[in-house]
Amino acid sequence: MLPPRQLDQFVDQPQRLLAFVAALLLTGVGLILAVAGLVWPPVIPAAPVPTHPYALGPSINERKVSSTIPVVRPNELSISSIGVAANVEPADVVNGRLLVTNDAAHVSQWRGGSTVTSLVGTILLAGHVNFARQGPGAMARLAFVHRDARIELSDRRGHVSLWRAAALGTYAKSDLPRSLFSTTGQHRLVLVTCGGPYDRATHHYLFNVVLVALPVTHS
Repeated sequence: MLPPRQLDQFVDQPQRLLAFVAALLLTGVGLILAVAGLVWPPVIPAAPVPTHPYALGPSINERKVSSTIPVVRPNELSISSIGVAANVEPADVVNGRLLVTNDAAHVSQWRGGSTVTSLVGTILLAGHVNFARQGPGAMARLAFVHRDARIELSDRRGHVSLWRAAALGTYAKSDLPRSLFSTTGQHRLVLVTCGGPYDRATHHYLFNVVLVALPVTHS
């Protein structure tokens, strides 16, 4: 497991930390929720966690990330290296938890965070590794994203941003750095899903897989 300080040491300080947003993940945004009426499989396997985590730092090869203007649909997250083209839905925090979409093929963007047109702060997206009997979710392979992988994100108006994967780590939910959730500091994209063993009693996985991506300037 990547120690929390290793992924967090490059986070800009000082920042106005949004503790309630961190709490939504610490308490199990999980991203498997105990929802009344849903039928859960009898056995839920462990979710992937990164086997080769990496910390924020200079790109090992900037040429790996093409700076050509990406072509994606409005409200879409695209990570072609792991086959992701997921619709993005807005999500609110209610009672300390992010209301992540029940559609495993979609991802949820925290409404209180930054946007693709912002100059600073974090864009936070969360998605399921699976949900009920829908099969693998949009974030099922997040743990396998390599450094410098190309990521594209658009908003509902069609504004498109291009990012490169810069850090990947695994955290126990209680160890998730709150400093990742800020509307100030360096503009970054944070993708969060679950990893590790599944606790059937709480309907949560035990860990969070976190990917941090940095913007790529179009040439």
